[in-house]
Amino acid sequence: MKVLVFVEGKTEEKVMSKLLKAFDFEFRIIDAGGKERLNQKLSDTLAPLLGQPLRVLFLRDLDNNETIPGLVQSAEHALQAIFDSRGFRISPVRNTLNHFNNVFVWHSNKLDFRVALHIATYRWNESFVNATIDDYVLALALEPAIATAIAQSQNLSVNGEALIKKVTEELPALLQRNGISLTEAKNYVRLYAAIVKAHTSPPVLAEKVLNRSEVNKDRLKDHFKSIFAALESLK
Repeated sequence: MKVLVFVEGKTEEKVMSKLLKAFDFEFRIIDAGGKERLNQKLSDTLAPLLGQPLRVLFLRDLDNNETIPGLVQSAEHALQAIFDSRGFRISPVRNTLNHFNNVFVWHSNKLDFRVALHIATYRWNESFVNATIDDYVLALALEPAIATAIAQSQNLSVNGEALIKKVTEELPALLQRNGISLTEAKNYVRLYAAIVKAHTSPPVLAEKVLNRSEVNKDRLKDHFKSIFAALESLK
């Protein structure tokens, strides 16, 4: 089975490249180049393929000016527009996955068509203005075993425990004293990336963290369980 995975940017691409290895899927990851272009990318890619078996996953962050119902409605309108553009008078049926209020699935048995939308709703810190894939990466990066593995792989002079303390306490406190607030996970990810010499790049850090997640695969599955569930729903 081939799955088309649409992502907003490079961090999601790194995450999905890792998670999809747990499935016996043939897959293609498509970077839409930002949330504003995602629906158009869906249309351009999916419309010509209607009529053949299709399995699709797309990932959305939840920014502070967005709501889950709004994102679901936007996705539904985009999918309906794709069907209408090809002359298919079908409205895909929508379901919410049990136990996951951030995963929505549309299907049409007539066309062997199934699409899952995953919305990032987890915030590592409840005060963050956005919920993003970076929150999931940050939580995994702060697992003691994974932080230790990263510190060792980067030949740092600090251990995993000290690395976690610097990212979550020492550096944020220093910035706060200088009038700089950290308002989303990406801010902490950049601090973490700078310490471990990942060029302050969230996608680079995500790749390092996911590569080191081999030391605790159960925690990887736990942190990304809603994405695993979304992928399972496409079978």
